[in-house]
Amino acid sequence: MLKSIAVVVGTYLLSVALVVATDPLLSLLFPGEFAKDHVPSAGALITNTALFVVVSILCAWLCVRIATSRPSRRVLWFFIVGEVMDIGAIIPNWSKGWPHWYWLSWLLTWPVSCWIGLLLARRRTDSSIACQRKQVSVALGERPRWVGNRFLLITAHLQFSAAAWWPVRGLAKNTYRYVV
Repeated sequence: MLKSIAVVVGTYLLSVALVVATDPLLSLLFPGEFAKDHVPSAGALITNTALFVVVSILCAWLCVRIATSRPSRRVLWFFIVGEVMDIGAIIPNWSKGWPHWYWLSWLLTWPVSCWIGLLLARRRTDSSIACQRKQVSVALGERPRWVGNRFLLITAHLQFSAAAWWPVRGLAKNTYRYVV
């Protein structure tokens, strides 16, 4: 529980730090645009929003990669914390002369960025598991054998469905599962 909270809060704080770290880059790209009490041009705000989206995707991806259990739930909490903090930032700044589309763009791109980060992290995880593991079922009585230059190791036969206590579909009753 504590680790999950630390993952969500840590990746959110990282996203805040990275967004703040983009300010010098924006000041170099748009000199004078991000001065105090000055509303930047639309191009500067669009660039700022694009950098925000990139940072958001990166931090959501990192949240999934760090989470040891239930990564989707961790990203959901990452999303909720971000939306609450974003609304908290929008309310006092709504009437300060900045374009409303800018505030709404951050509010609307945050969930999409979190979702994209989740999908990218899942895609990498699924493809790496598929590439690294080859599963072979061996009938009872057959010894583990060499496949190529790798020895097959027993991983699990005790995969049961909770309802019937029978082996998971696809495995025969007396079958061991080996992983290359």
